[in-house]
Amino acid sequence: MSNQEIIDFAARRANEYRQKWFVMHKKKDGIGFHCSESSIRAINDALNMHLSDEVLRITTGFRGGGGGYRDRCGILESGIILLGLKYGRVKSEEDCSKISYLVRLLHQRYLDQLGSIYCRILLPFHRLHSKDDSCAYVYDMGTRIVTQLLLEADDLILKMPKQELC
Repeated sequence: MSNQEIIDFAARRANEYRQKWFVMHKKKDGIGFHCSESSIRAINDALNMHLSDEVLRITTGFRGGGGGYRDRCGILESGIILLGLKYGRVKSEEDCSKISYLVRLLHQRYLDQLGSIYCRILLPFHRLHSKDDSCAYVYDMGTRIVTQLLLEADDLILKMPKQELC
């Protein structure tokens, strides 16, 4: 699969996870997995990451901008978790430049492509413009942003400006 096909698959899959719960329960309203849960599961499927149930479970609290608090988007938070799994450190003496750089790039891409990193701004705007009064567009675009960054991360690190070093 090409990178674009992987990104498209992840975005489509995120909305499938979003819809899963109410389809299973034959309800007309509600959602399946929340944004943070849907995106990490979709990206896990698309990139064959083999994430444990524990990692998947961690994302539940990030839904709705942090337990419904409507702060930073749960998809952005799940993206940071995925970046941390690959580029994070275990010991304090290890370099943190890569992860810091990638997280800043993720924030910037969110701002450039969605206009905000905050659920309280993204949710009402995109609900107004959706066919089903949902956040489907953010599920789609946020998952695309995270997946693309993950696919490009190694190359981005190679080209990382020297001033980015911790």
